[in-house]
Amino acid sequence: MIQDILNIKEQLLNLKRGNAFRIDAWLFDGHRVYDIKIGAKWVYIKATHSHSPRKKISKNKAKELFFKIYWRAAKTDSFYKNCRHSQALERRKARLPRNWEKEYK
Repeated sequence: MIQDILNIKEQLLNLKRGNAFRIDAWLFDGHRVYDIKIGAKWVYIKATHSHSPRKKISKNKAKELFFKIYWRAAKTDSFYKNCRHSQALERRKARLPRNWEKEYK
């Protein structure tokens, strides 16, 4: 799930009209697979395997939402890469490195 979000970074952070993609994330109806379609002013979000209606949100709201989703996935990925080994566990407190964001920009 995290790698899927990191792989579609360009689509999440640079919304372009006509783009469509699928994301596995926790949004409105819980953790589901969502189909996302980008329009000129609106973004349409529909849960793939449910009968719930599609959600229509503004492009600016979608940018904020996808920005949060991407950076949360990046932070989680960095934690699993850097803080899950024996040296981090010896310090008793696992911390992210100071410049962990550089790897994901």
